[in-house]
Amino acid sequence: MKEAMEPVMKASYDTETHNTSLPDDQDDTSKDLPPAYSDRPTFSTAPPSHGRDLPSTVADLPKVEFSYYVIPESTISDNQTTTTTTCQVFYLDPKALIRLVNKQSALPPKPIVHIKGHHYDYGPEYGDKPKIDFDLYLNIMPLLLRDGSDRWDYISVTQASNGFVDINEKKGFQKDINGGLEEWTRRFCDDHAEHKQFTLERKVTNWDIEYLEGRIRSLVASTRYIGTLTVDFPIAYSKVVVRKGKDESSGSSLLGKLIPGKNKKPDLNIKRYDVVQSVWPYATAPPGGKTRDCAKMSEQDWWEAWKSPIRNSILAKKRGWVTGEDRMEAAMGLDLPVKKDWGSGNEWSWN
Repeated sequence: MKEAMEPVMKASYDTETHNTSLPDDQDDTSKDLPPAYSDRPTFSTAPPSHGRDLPSTVADLPKVEFSYYVIPESTISDNQTTTTTTCQVFYLDPKALIRLVNKQSALPPKPIVHIKGHHYDYGPEYGDKPKIDFDLYLNIMPLLLRDGSDRWDYISVTQASNGFVDINEKKGFQKDINGGLEEWTRRFCDDHAEHKQFTLERKVTNWDIEYLEGRIRSLVASTRYIGTLTVDFPIAYSKVVVRKGKDESSGSSLLGKLIPGKNKKPDLNIKRYDVVQSVWPYATAPPGGKTRDCAKMSEQDWWEAWKSPIRNSILAKKRGWVTGEDRMEAAMGLDLPVKKDWGSGNEWSWN
């Protein structure tokens, strides 16, 4: 039986000015209707670069309205992965929430290549702190954006039926072609739980990080570095959370509550609606596919464009972003020499 819901105060959200309000008049009007998915903002991009020439397409900022990442009454996590808003308009009014989701889903995440080397002079068991030899970051966001209006990104949702998650559909998210987003935003706003949160995840697919990690490790070895190497691929700005009540770290998933056995903390009453994804394909197919086109540039071409500036940055013991300036210097002939093994200090050789 469908529960009778108490009336809630409706609100509005201006997607252009970020203004929020809680009007006295609760009458719905046509202007309050959420935009169609086709109304998601589009951003033009510069012409593609094939990596071996110097044109700075990859080095330049992508043509995205970065101010759109700023949401009313929001904070961003220390690791820059999650933006959280507690603005009540988004958990009271499903129309405002769906407008927020549509707008935020049109913004790409920020994939990063992170390369770090460190060593110990004596060893951690002697209380020695690691010495950072290099700590490099490269921004991959531009490679998710296609030219013009031919976009590959899309919204994906967990399908639902009869007010519950359809377990048969829980195996994965699907493109939202049946209005699932509207249904989930309505349920979230109608849910009178004291503590709840709705999450949009920006997800990168079909990116060949195994290929890149292999090339990076071989390149670092060629510099005669013998310290400890870490290569990872974090995704910044990967989540947008609308929260009412408790912190997201204390609680269990709404899906866990609906699927027996998945809820590890049944005594906590926060509800997490982790049901919407904004999917950003790096390519049309996973690595190794027979037909695989990339949104902007293949991993092989990217590597050819950036391996020299990465190598120079490692040998220069740089800490920070590897940018178009580093690429320009490499193209102009900068090639730092390798003289001897390095990255060990007075280490006992545990690496």
